Amino acid sequence: MTTADYQYALLDPVRDAPRVALVSRLRECVAFVFRLIDHQRQRRALLELDRHLLDDIGVSRRQALEEGRKPFWR
Repeated sequence: MTTADYQYALLDPVRDAPRVALVSRLRECVAFVFRLIDHQRQRRALLELDRHLLDDIGVSRRQALEEGRKPFWR
């Protein structure tokens, strides 16, 4: 058996499809969790901005408080 034959023997699309689908789904879930964490980090940072910085980005203090106090899943 050549090296190429051995590599093709390891790659069986029918046999590996469920595993590939699971790995893909896990990657999506991990990416989603990291997005939630990043959103929460950004919201906390928004709460720490002073009035001048909030004016620069066009956000009122009340808007910043409302956004910053949202739970991570929203």
